[in-house]
Amino acid sequence: MISFRCRRIGAGLVLGAGVWVAARAGSVRAQEEAAGEAAVEAATPAAPCSAQLAKLQEEHKRLLADYKNAVAQARALLVYKREARDADDVRRQFEMQGRKREEDRQEAVKKAEGLARRVENLNADIVKLREERDTYKNSFEKATVENIIEADAQKKIDALEEERRGLSKRIEEFEDRVKLLEHEGLKREAEAERLRRQLGEVKERYAEARKSNAILEQRLRRAPKRAAELARENKILVKRTALMHYNLGVFYTQNKEFERAVKEFEKAVELNPQDAASFFNLGYIYAEHLENRPKAVEHFRQYLKLAQKNDKDADWAKRYILTWQTWEGKVPIK
Repeated sequence: MISFRCRRIGAGLVLGAGVWVAARAGSVRAQEEAAGEAAVEAATPAAPCSAQLAKLQEEHKRLLADYKNAVAQARALLVYKREARDADDVRRQFEMQGRKREEDRQEAVKKAEGLARRVENLNADIVKLREERDTYKNSFEKATVENIIEADAQKKIDALEEERRGLSKRIEEFEDRVKLLEHEGLKREAEAERLRRQLGEVKERYAEARKSNAILEQRLRRAPKRAAELARENKILVKRTALMHYNLGVFYTQNKEFERAVKEFEKAVELNPQDAASFFNLGYIYAEHLENRPKAVEHFRQYLKLAQKNDKDADWAKRYILTWQTWEGKVPIK
């Protein structure tokens, strides 16, 4: 009796086994037919032939059973083949989806790391700018106090100058009186001596007044220089603060937080009205994301007033303004 065993090793082995079974079954059938014909032609009433015929019939039954068993196993193997092919397709699909998810995850991780670094840098810039702002604020407050002091000093200088003029006038009067007394003779000598002492005191006071006046004038000359320096530092602080708001606006725009981006760009142009880039970004956000055409046109026009002639964004802003005006019917189509 023919026995047939099969393991699910692969589609190629299954197909080979099916072909072998079919070929074996055909060979067995041919042998059965040939054996039947030989048995009919050689049939005799002799007992050995009958025994041989019975043996051949028994062998025929066994071969037929093996044939049916082989056909059933071949059909089962074909089913297993289809299932293995489907399972392999599903496995490949799952592998492709797994690789795609891993790539997406790695890309998301890279973006998150980049955003974290940018936020960290921005936070560091904010801290630095706050420190500089506090420093400039303290310097400005100090300068304000110095200006107040200088104003008081100026008042004192004016008062001393007035006193100096009065003293000069009195000196002239005393000198005139001394001359007059010298002509009157010795009887006025005592009075002249007294007047000389008064004159000496007045001159000392006059010298002290002039010394104080020189000191105050020196401080007053330094005050404008210090004020100019503070003004320059204040301009630098304002420019850096405007740049900080501009960078925050770009960050919020990239993260699609357009309302917050608009607030930052508005603060930037409030501090630096000559910032063409902030005006363009405001116009672009209102045009493409917030859909407020009048606002967009307003900011684009301000941008075009400040932009350089070779600015690559100027043509885009001009086309947007022209398109909107044509659409609203404000400018005829040429």
